[in-house]
Amino acid sequence: MSIPQLNKIYLGDCLEVLKTFDNDSFDDAFTSPPYNRKVGDKYKYYKDNVSDYYKLLCDVTSELLRVTKHNVIINIQSMVDNKRDVALWYAHFADYIKGRVVWCKTNPQPGNNERNGLRSVTNAFEDFYVFGKDNTDFVANQRVANYLLTPINSKHFEGHGAVMKEEVADFFIDNFTTRGGAVIDPFFGCGTTGVACVHFKRSYVGIELIEKYKEMAENRIYNETSKQSLFSSISENLDDYTQGSFDFS
Repeated sequence: MSIPQLNKIYLGDCLEVLKTFDNDSFDDAFTSPPYNRKVGDKYKYYKDNVSDYYKLLCDVTSELLRVTKHNVIINIQSMVDNKRDVALWYAHFADYIKGRVVWCKTNPQPGNNERNGLRSVTNAFEDFYVFGKDNTDFVANQRVANYLLTPINSKHFEGHGAVMKEEVADFFIDNFTTRGGAVIDPFFGCGTTGVACVHFKRSYVGIELIEKYKEMAENRIYNETSKQSLFSSISENLDDYTQGSFDFS
């Protein structure tokens, strides 16, 4: 096993890469696995159809608990094709449950399925399950409720139709990860976790199976880091100016 290199995206199978990391390598974990929808309508470069989704969830969660000191936060939306696996997975880790946060969507995608005159119910929320080895009280960095209310993501990314909204990732990284700590995301996708870590001065490690998504994430994080550095420089210069120490030379 080894100590992971921070602020890096590893290309490969998440389980195989996780197994190379030392115990307690990270402060927290934040991730959103594919939902195993089986219809293949969200990803251009990934077939969302795992034969044993329950085993995948259990194996990844076990590894995250091993390599993480504090919170393991996993976002999964329960739906027709995965709800049994999700329920069994959650029960399997009952001894590690710390809490649950619900993301309520103000503009959810309407349910369009119709059968015998009945319509499918619109799925207007997603769960974020929080686990931890210590199984202590569920606490946050500041006073906050266990839900957030936002619109769904309006940004579009080529070949990836399930990119988490930045505002949602920001909420969790800001409130439920260790200040100045390191965050692991084994389903890194287009890098929203990394972007949130840049926003709140956390280190990140991502694992991504698809090289195209890894490249998209690297570009996204680079652009966000550059933007944050520019804002920081402007802010420092403004502070110097207001304090009368601005150098015009």
